[in-house]
Amino acid sequence: QVTNPKQAVQQLIDQGMTQSEIATLVGIHQASISKLLNGRQATITHEKWSRLQVLVKTQQKTRSVS
Repeated sequence: QVTNPKQAVQQLIDQGMTQSEIATLVGIHQASISKLLNGRQATITHEKWSRLQVLVKTQQKTRSVS
């Protein structure tokens, strides 16, 4: 289970998603994804964090089915 945005993004990237794909699906700029990964941005809005968590869960289910 992911506990912060950076961890969530890194997990998605490790599963093969690009920063641009994640950004599009979550509804934020790719630059924000990069900043999260590099520690230059620690937080995102609650709404975006919720979307990111849903995306992680969706990707986990997809991987377990494959």
